[in-house]
Amino acid sequence: MKRVMFFIVCLSIFWNAKISSAQQYSMSNDNVTSDFGYFYDSGGSSTENIGMMSCMMQATYSNNENYVMTFNSTNGLPFQFEIDTLGFYGLEDTLKVFDGSGVNDPLLYVFTSNAVLPSIFYSSGSSITFSFVSGDNSSDMITGCDNGGNWAMTFRTTEFISIDEPGTLTSCNFTLVDDGILDSYSEGVEYTKTICPESANTCVKLEFAELELGAGDYLEVYEGNAIAGSPLYYFDENASDNILPINVEINHCLTLHFVSNSDGLTGSGFILQGYCTDMCIPVPQCITNDPANDQCINATQICNLHGYCGSTDTAYTHIAHNGTDWNQFAGLMDDFCGSIENNSWLSFVATQATSSLNIWTYNCMNDEGIQMQIYETDDCEDFVPVSNCVSHGYVSDFIVEATNLVPGQVYYLMIDGFAGDQCDYVVAANSGVDIGAYLVGQESICNGTQASIAVEGADTNLTTFSWYAEPADTSLAGQENNPHILVSPVDTTQYFCVVEGSPSNPFCPDFADTLVWTVNVANVGVNCGFNYDCEVEATANTYYVEPGDPVELHMDALYEVIAFQDDFEDGYAVGWYNTTEMMTSNPCGSGPQGNFLWMGNTNHTPRFVETQDLNLAGDAFMRFYLKYAIQGELSPCEGPDEPDEGVSVQYSTDFGQNWIDIAYFNPLTGAIETTNPLTNTPVATGPTNFTSWNYYELPLPAAAQTSHTRVRFMQDASTTIDHDHWGIDEFEVAWIPDNIETYWIANPDDGNVYSSTDVIAFPEESTLYTASFLYESGGMAYVCEDTVYVEVNPLSIEKRNKEKFDVFPVPAKDELNIIAKETESADIEIYASDGSKMEIILQGDCPNYKVDVSKFPKGNYFVQLNSRDQIYRKQFIKL
Repeated sequence: MKRVMFFIVCLSIFWNAKISSAQQYSMSNDNVTSDFGYFYDSGGSSTENIGMMSCMMQATYSNNENYVMTFNSTNGLPFQFEIDTLGFYGLEDTLKVFDGSGVNDPLLYVFTSNAVLPSIFYSSGSSITFSFVSGDNSSDMITGCDNGGNWAMTFRTTEFISIDEPGTLTSCNFTLVDDGILDSYSEGVEYTKTICPESANTCVKLEFAELELGAGDYLEVYEGNAIAGSPLYYFDENASDNILPINVEINHCLTLHFVSNSDGLTGSGFILQGYCTDMCIPVPQCITNDPANDQCINATQICNLHGYCGSTDTAYTHIAHNGTDWNQFAGLMDDFCGSIENNSWLSFVATQATSSLNIWTYNCMNDEGIQMQIYETDDCEDFVPVSNCVSHGYVSDFIVEATNLVPGQVYYLMIDGFAGDQCDYVVAANSGVDIGAYLVGQESICNGTQASIAVEGADTNLTTFSWYAEPADTSLAGQENNPHILVSPVDTTQYFCVVEGSPSNPFCPDFADTLVWTVNVANVGVNCGFNYDCEVEATANTYYVEPGDPVELHMDALYEVIAFQDDFEDGYAVGWYNTTEMMTSNPCGSGPQGNFLWMGNTNHTPRFVETQDLNLAGDAFMRFYLKYAIQGELSPCEGPDEPDEGVSVQYSTDFGQNWIDIAYFNPLTGAIETTNPLTNTPVATGPTNFTSWNYYELPLPAAAQTSHTRVRFMQDASTTIDHDHWGIDEFEVAWIPDNIETYWIANPDDGNVYSSTDVIAFPEESTLYTASFLYESGGMAYVCEDTVYVEVNPLSIEKRNKEKFDVFPVPAKDELNIIAKETESADIEIYASDGSKMEIILQGDCPNYKVDVSKFPKGNYFVQLNSRDQIYRKQFIKL
């Protein structure tokens, strides 16, 4: 059986309320009714005060005990028991668990001193029975707090939701199981189940309490409301024993897809515990790392603090290197928000003045979680706290954020189990900590365009770079030793960069790594070629004239090449070059156009969103909606109020190395200014010009009009992660090309060429004029058009044509007579209705002409007489 310990995280108010109302039960001959509580051996529990904390500690049971105790739920739901502590002193000491109201019901477990313990177990019904027998352990019985010969369990009732139950599950506290409930699942089945968060501004989080699948059976997890795209996770018979928690973006749902075959080899199935969390960021995979050290003076030095996995193991103590209890360190405890039982230490080097760490906690023995804080110290005896202190007393995911750091200086992260709880945890650096060299750039481009790829996280003064491509790419030539490259592959290409050198972080060893980046090249599709926005309006000064009268034609045209745009309707688009964590699920009400991007409490400042390198070949500008939250509202909708907490709009032409201000949205003045004033007083209160959605258009300076310009929104300062939030929507960067061709087309063709926006035409017959706006690039033409119709008086045309020539009979079958009344020479032509020329007649001196039309296909035709200064037409029908 593959088992993974699990926990349920609730809001602290809910959790603390449950703890305060939970009953405590000691082993005895009893039959009790309860839905939540603590279950101890007969020694019960005692309270031991340590510093500021009060922790539950159980005493030991006695020799020669023989008890049977049954628990019954009041709500008819099954029980879930978590083993917090279980230890037996003698070989005869035995605890049996029965699935029902007595010892004659099915036996679930037998716990002895050498038994393998599950972290959690369930009843199938509303009753569960325990039978305990202890031997004669004489005077060697160990006594005391949390030391052999005792047990402690936490129990609660839970509702099993089977994956085969129809409909979407909307909940923040549930247990999802296969269709066998607590037995083996069915063969040859396929089920899909969507789970959505019940609470706003949270996401569903899943943890496996049990997972064992048979050969060929699998479980997939997708983000969203359906099976679409690639699964986030795939589990089969080879699934790991230690699976990290599963979660997705805020307010998003998860969809599970379970398939079993019919080979007769089923497993025991799966049990998934679900709850809601506001840490809606994917948990990174664990990297290989040394464990945290028990002592600050020997703190484990971490180079890459992104995916560091550790635990608050019982091997850690609360005694410092000098033999003193950590709880007696005045400097440490002055600001710490709890007491210390089993702390451990990591150290890291700051790379920015602000550092933000995301923490995920799981597999906690006592459901009490962990405590953390970051310190500055020179000797591990005098401590200055530089971050918030986290000590919830329940299992949670959280953020530790440190401020006023000195880049290049060493800082210390202390981790401790709340009341000595044993938990696993994952740390991921969101900002401010070196995570090693890595590549960033564009993953997909259109044929004929450029991709920008850069090495980040490496000191360019201490590092050498060597690029090569597979297949070979001639556009790489001359850039092989640069930290940034601009390439134009014609096919999908892998780019390799060998980086060698000494890191700026002294905790990181010299490196010689090969980094790989793939650029996919597309030749067709809606995203290839130029994405352009073109509007043309054609007008005339009159729309009804006599033959030959002048008509003034005018076109108004707007042509923009769209370099980048995102409406955030489907999260944020591919093409953002570098971002901090963003919300795209409207956490603060409705936006101007559906979903919007929101910089809320998922990360500390600097908060920024940055485009890829864009090709801006003409007069460029950016358009967007922007809004600040109102100061004093609740997180993640609390707005900036200090002058330096606003958002800057900036551009860079050197791959993000240097940034130049375009505009600054000052939250105090409510005005768009040139740059951040870098002062935090005075402060704004209540609504301002920026606390509602408004649309802005900002021109980009001439220096920003390059083939590799990126733009960004940057907020440098905020009070805490729960303050000073803002958002954007309908973002667009565009430029106006300067080689636009404008022209008009007349139908029917009047033989004139019109190549400007304003022309004068002299239509002899009703004419459709098409105004065209043409831009050519990369061998492709991009055209937008509008039309205007000018009607010429038909009676005047007929009268004029009759004065010039006539045709008969109409309709004609074999022969058509043409009588020209012009005395001078003129050409006569016959056209089919599709414009194809059927016959050319040189009139010469004979005004009358007979034309054989017997071989003409049936249909409509017209005869055109071309005189020296006019064109005349008459229609006829061929039978």
